[in-house]
Formats: sequence, C-alpha cells, structure tokens
Amino acid sequence: MIAVVIFTVGSVLQTAAIDYPMLVAARLIGGIGIGMLSMVVPLYISEISPPEIRGTLLVLEELSIVVGIVVSFWITYGTQYIHSHWSWQLPFLLQIVPGLILGFAAIFLPFSPRWLASQGREQEALVELAKLRRLPTTDARVQKECSDIITDAKFQAAIVKQRHPSLTGGSTISKVRLEFAGWVDCVRPGCWRRTLVGAGLMFFQQANLAEFVGINALIYYAPTLFGTMGLDLNMSLIMSGVVNVAQLVGVVSSLWTMDRFGRRKLLLTGSIAMCISHIIITALVGMYSGNWPQHTTAGWTSVAFLFVYMLAFGASWGPVPWAMPAEVFPSSLRAKGVAISTCSILARSPITVTDTNHQYHRDW
Repeated sequence: MIAVVIFTVGSVLQTAAIDYPMLVAARLIGGIGIGMLSMVVPLYISEISPPEIRGTLLVLEELSIVVGIVVSFWITYGTQYIHSHWSWQLPFLLQIVPGLILGFAAIFLPFSPRWLASQGREQEALVELAKLRRLPTTDARVQKECSDIITDAKFQAAIVKQRHPSLTGGSTISKVRLEFAGWVDCVRPGCWRRTLVGAGLMFFQQANLAEFVGINALIYYAPTLFGTMGLDLNMSLIMSGVVNVAQLVGVVSSLWTMDRFGRRKLLLTGSIAMCISHIIITALVGMYSGNWPQHTTAGWTSVAFLFVYMLAFGASWGPVPWAMPAEVFPSSLRAKGVAISTCSILARSPITVTDTNHQYHRDW
C-alpha cells in the first residue's frame, strides 16, 4: 500500500509537471514506489505459492512487466498524433489507473503465512494458508504445509540466534543491530554465492546493448535500430511495437517451460540464441547499412533475427532472473536477498542514462 501511494503521487506530479526539473523529480518519486514493488512482489509470490507451481507463478511478474511495456508503447504511439501537451501528459495520467487498481486489490490480499509464522502468529498463518489453498483449516494437506512452514520459521530463528547470540535480547537497539547483521549475513560464507547468483542474474538481465544481455537498449533504441536496417520512421515505430509483442510471446511460453525444464537450461539455451542473433545482426548491419535499398533481404534478415532475440529473451533471461532470487535464499534472509537482487537492476540505470544522454546529444 505504501509503495502504491508513493507511485500514485509520483504519477500525479509527472502529469502536472510544468518543466523538466519537476518531471525528473516526479519520476524519482514514482521510481521509489516501483522499486519497492519490484522487491515485494516476487517475495510475496514465492511465499504464498505451492512449491510445485512456484516458478510458473513467479513468471507472472515478468509477464505483467512485458504486458505493461506493450500497452504503454501502443498508447504512446497513438498519442503522438495529439497536437497538444496531452500527447505526453496522457500516458503519465493513464499509469495512475493500474496503480489505483493494485492499491484497491491489496486491501484484500491475505498475509503471507511464512511471514506470520516468523512473527510467532501460528494460528493466523494456518487461517491465511487455508484461504490461499481454498481448503478448510482442518484439511490434512493444509495442516501439514502449515506445520512445515512453522518448523522452517523456528529453524531459521534458531540459526539467527546461534549466529548472533548477543543480538537477540529484544531491545530496540538489539533489533536494529540484528537487522544490519542480517544484511552482512548475505555476503558471508554460506550465503554469498546465493547473493551473487540473485544479484548477478538481475544485473545482467537489465544491462545495455554494448554490454551483457542488451534488452534495455533494444527497447530504448529499437526505432533507431530498425532505421539502421533500412526501415522508414513510421515502419520503425510499428516494428518496435511488434518486437515487444514477440517478447511477450516468449514470456508466455515460459509459463510452461519454467518448471518443466528448469532455470539453468532456459538460461543457457536463451543465451546461445541471443548471442547468435547479436552476431548475425551486427554482421549484417556492419556490411550493408550503407546501402540498404540494394540489400533488402539482408535488412529483413536482421529484423527477423531481432525477433528471434526478443523471443529468446522473453523465454529465458526475462522471467528466470525474477524467479531465482526468491528461491535461492533461506527464509531468514529471503527479503534482504531479494532486495539486493532487485537493487542490482537499478544499479544499471545510471549507465543506461549516461548512454542515453550521450546518444541524445550526438543525435542532436
């Protein structure tokens, strides 16, 4: 709820911005809300999901992100024909709607049974788990799952007490120190590899074109990239929207493949397909970009492999990094581990902004 309020305030200010500094400040406020939601959502999904379909449900976050990208692109494509300030203000205004829907729906969301168990509220955990499974609290399956959750919560609490015996006294100072100690535990022996996996996957997923996976640059510079392949401006914009749909198709496929083939196989297969696509696109653009009218086949081949890239990303590097951090950390460090992993996404933003600013001034 707090994140939704912050995001909504930021969206309102973006819509009402009267100059560039105000718009940047409003985007900063909205980004805080987005950052909070980006951490909470996969954590919440992982804690309420049955183990056998956890991967599939975690894909839903990436699916929602890509649906948002597709919808927002076509909205802004349409608003370019509005010859007033509403051409840029309307998209900012419309983003308030899903935020309000989320805020209203959050009122009815059940508490996480794992969080309740970690707080010693065991009976409430049983009740909430029964709601999530749509079974009575007396059902044997619910009783067993709740017992496992409570046992795990007590086990993790015992580990924390053993690791930090002087910080479990219950005083305010001890709680604050224990909180900081938990962050340090994420990079200590026994957990640092998990932190590296979670943060590393997120970091590389959101990297720009010149480095690592390349998805952000393909989304940001898709019209420019299509232009270098010989397409005119309007067709470049249309193909940019279609290529996002291709990514959506890839993400939808991962709803079926995530739990059937495993995370590692998806990442390896997707990496190979994306690497081959990058090489072919780079080679064709490098050889023929100076004279596309005489090499239309090469131009459309580049476009085709860009679609292959987006399909491969959507089926692998899109959803898997969102699922892994919520699964690899122990319960006692899951929230902090997911927070660190999500933060690594935003760590790429300054580099991307720098690249975008450089590109802007160069084109200008």
